[in-house]
Amino acid sequence: MEKTFLPGSRFIDNLSNETSLTLGVYDRRRKDGMKDYSLATYDFGFISDTREELAGLGDFFTAR
Repeated sequence: MEKTFLPGSRFIDNLSNETSLTLGVYDRRRKDGMKDYSLATYDFGFISDTREELAGLGDFFTAR
C-alpha cells in the first residue's frame, strides 16, 4: 500500500467524531443566520510530511 500521512484505520476510527464536528459547524452557522442551501465558503488547511504529498493532493482537487 502507498504511504499515507494518516493511516486508513485512524481515519475510520475518527470518522464519526469528524461527522459530529461537522454537524456542530452547521448548527453554529444556522444560529448565526445561515439559511439552508445558501452559498457558503470554507477554508481548509492540510498538513503533510512532504511537499510532494501536498502537491499530489492539490492535483487531486484540481482534477475534480
